[in-house]
Amino acid sequence: MSELQLMIEPTNEAVVLPGGMVARRWNGVTAGGVPCIVWVPLVQVPTEADQAAFARELCELPPIEHYVDARAAASGPVLEPGRN
Repeated sequence: MSELQLMIEPTNEAVVLPGGMVARRWNGVTAGGVPCIVWVPLVQVPTEADQAAFARELCELPPIEHYVDARAAASGPVLEPGRN
């Protein structure tokens, strides 16, 4: 099984997914240098991890200021793991 590593940084953009869940846009780059856009609707921290530290870091994200069309925000195709 190959491994995909991404370095991502949050933006102030989000999209409302079908069903009403909000996903924040993160701009990223693969370990090989390929730029990408990642839409993150949910992040979970393992129970044994430092929940308070994660909550503090999460509060430092820029506030969502723009809602965009996810498919129009990227110039390339939308790739769905397990479907492409």
